Amino acid sequence: MLLRDGAVTDSDLLEFSGTQLDMARYLSEQVFSSLSVAMQSALVRVAALPYFSAELASAVVSPSAAAELTSDIAVGGLPIEALDDGHKQFKLHQVFQEYLMHEALLRGLDINQMRRTAAHWYAARRDWANAIRHALHAEDFGLAGELSENAGGWRQVYAGARGLLQQFHALAAVLPEPEAAKFPRSFLGLAVAAAKGGNLTLATHYFELVSRKIDRTDNVLVNEIRLIGALMALYRDDRIEALDLSLLERDLTLLELTEPVQRALTYNLLCFQYLERSEFERAERHGNLAIQYFTQAGAHFGAMHLYAHVGQAQFFRGDMEGASAAYERLASDAQNAIGKGCDLDAIAQVLLAETLSERGLHDGAERILEWSLPHLEKNDCWFDLLAAAYLSRIRARTVRNDFDGVDAVLEQARRTAQRRGFPRLQRLVAREQMRAIIHFGDIQGAKRFADRFDLGPESAFDVERNRLSFRLRGEVPATLWVRVWIQEGQTERALDMLQRLEVAQERPFSVPRMLRMRLLAVLAGMKAGKAERAASVLDEILLTLPSATYRAAFFEEGPEMLALLRRRAQEAGPDSLIARRVGQIFAPADASAPGQGTSETAPDSASAPHTLTQQELKVVSLICGGFSNKEIARHMDVSENTVKFHVRNVFSKLNVHSRTSAISVARELGLLA
Repeated sequence: MLLRDGAVTDSDLLEFSGTQLDMARYLSEQVFSSLSVAMQSALVRVAALPYFSAELASAVVSPSAAAELTSDIAVGGLPIEALDDGHKQFKLHQVFQEYLMHEALLRGLDINQMRRTAAHWYAARRDWANAIRHALHAEDFGLAGELSENAGGWRQVYAGARGLLQQFHALAAVLPEPEAAKFPRSFLGLAVAAAKGGNLTLATHYFELVSRKIDRTDNVLVNEIRLIGALMALYRDDRIEALDLSLLERDLTLLELTEPVQRALTYNLLCFQYLERSEFERAERHGNLAIQYFTQAGAHFGAMHLYAHVGQAQFFRGDMEGASAAYERLASDAQNAIGKGCDLDAIAQVLLAETLSERGLHDGAERILEWSLPHLEKNDCWFDLLAAAYLSRIRARTVRNDFDGVDAVLEQARRTAQRRGFPRLQRLVAREQMRAIIHFGDIQGAKRFADRFDLGPESAFDVERNRLSFRLRGEVPATLWVRVWIQEGQTERALDMLQRLEVAQERPFSVPRMLRMRLLAVLAGMKAGKAERAASVLDEILLTLPSATYRAAFFEEGPEMLALLRRRAQEAGPDSLIARRVGQIFAPADASAPGQGTSETAPDSASAPHTLTQQELKVVSLICGGFSNKEIARHMDVSENTVKFHVRNVFSKLNVHSRTSAISVARELGLLA
């Protein structure tokens, strides 16, 4: 029963009066002693292994004894459990194994030698996780380090084989630090494993240990140090300089760099760095190359991870549909390969929540973040993910005029920044705190806050602190002071700063950022009494930017902006493209818009369920049940093309671009009740 993880009841315990010693004696007298000498010899040798197969047993004992052992297991009634349906892998009952281990010691057998033999057997088959595991069980830490080094050290963290990350944590406890020069790639693996576990201090320690001890004439290893150094910078949220970036690019051209995992990780880091620099198309291209090389290496975990970066590149260049698809692919792959609720699933969910938040679907975003954000706060993450999550929550509370709620989110973010050692997150928190004080009308309080946290007016003119290509999310000092000056009536000063800010940028910046800056220009124009100029800028926004899919920006600016939108739609006429764009911004929250109604909240309110036909409601219900288009067609007794037509209509009416988003919106609107 124990072998099969069965439950043992109180009555079972009352009927069993034996002890561990009694069981051992029974096994000796009734089971072990009745076996052939060859069978006994085989059993005491495989007892050193946590589980075994016929092939592995052949390496530890003779092939003939292994054959007899595995054939007799099926018919001999021994306390040995088959771990698979094909009866190819076996596990000894714990009590039986303890007895056999004791017998092996009495016979003077070297148990650890059997484990070393198993380690070499697994290594020959490139099953590095089991090879290292058996070397550790044999307490041969030198062999464990050697096997880890032969496996590629840090590369194995990305290989995706179950148990490898845990092996690095085990190695960390036994490999002496002076051995870093002997096992540099393994110590780099320790650094990566520590970083993924959120222990950046330990990760930096291991990395610097290797950096000090390696042979600098070994160009291949120097390239790997540069690569892992860039990865450590990502986890520490340090910026990589342009020279280091160009060296990473150069490393890709070297003939020695043929190993796919190293190429994949290099493309991965380049993808992230170009994303950080707002070179979104280049980032997407490098991200897809990283996926290709990770897949080629069989490192599916690494390949999955890239969909987070590729999706962000699409999100910031205005392709919300592409971003949602990339995040959903990441979530689906992670859940299928690792399990629901894993790190990668949490990453995908946080980024999906950001897309919902930008579309104004704050309730759906909040539900996702309830579990995914706390998960990332404790596990594998970096600045951008936390920024996306906290800003999504701040956006929801700002739209609802919930100052206390905004303050609570900022305090949560502040604690995380201190605990994780993310100075950029601390700076983001300070800027968003000032933004909240301005939004809720305390301009003098905002100025006092600015003086205290190095955000005075002079910071608005600091080019480095206002480089939008490196600040993809949240406010910068210049936009904060634009908001202050608009509130104070210094509108010309605000407009001049917006123009100065845009001209100072080295390259185009993100669509969400562009949209928000243009809206500030609209507000400044209206405040200055330049209604025609403000209307012109607003028209440009509505006609050239994806305003409907990034509509939360309009609601963040409050009732004044919403009233202006309605007024502009009325002026343009009901059949104009401007009116249709405004209608898309308000739908489905305010079905009477444009130009009518009083709702000035974010698009969380439900519109009438009759906006979908009965057939479309049925399709939404089946999508929620996880059915594919083909399965929906069979269920509804229609063609697959008809289902596709319904799905397109559903997406259009709900203003979404993916099945996951359709489910979230439908639930919010009460269509699945």
